Amino acid sequence: YVGDNFPFAQTSPVYVVRNGVTYPSAEDARFLLDTVEVLRERVVQRDSWNTPEERAAYLGGIDEARAVYRRIIDAAR
Repeated sequence: YVGDNFPFAQTSPVYVVRNGVTYPSAEDARFLLDTVEVLRERVVQRDSWNTPEERAAYLGGIDEARAVYRRIIDAAR
């Protein structure tokens, strides 16, 4: 299931590391978190799942992404 009906592209992440220190971008993580939040809202409204387990698994993946972006935002502070 693709949670959005708009065309999209994917790129590889860019990691900024200097002397072993990472520099996360709170701004980028916020953008991605906002995007995932919109996707989650659309998924919650969708009622054409094959099984409740399928819906739960998809939402679980979205929730994992939300947690990652929140950790990045917190680490960048």
